[in-house]
Amino acid sequence: MEKELKEICGEALNSDKVCGFLCVDNNGLCLTACGDASEKSSGTVATIASLAQKLDSSNPIVSIESDKRKILIKTTNEITTAIYKNC
Repeated sequence: MEKELKEICGEALNSDKVCGFLCVDNNGLCLTACGDASEKSSGTVATIASLAQKLDSSNPIVSIESDKRKILIKTTNEITTAIYKNC
């Protein structure tokens, strides 16, 4: 599984404007992080995804935007991913 996650991470970083990729489990344990994404934000990303599901149980996508970057967070099959994109 670790090899697959590293491959996905590499593919994500090759996508347009993607500068980071983070994958965590439901407990906030970092499964993989690459680029500008930090393992230190694993718990925060898991919490944001969990809170979003309380507001909308239909598998929401959370978008956090700043002047410099956009972070997209989504949970699928008990794994949460965060994609960091440069603006």
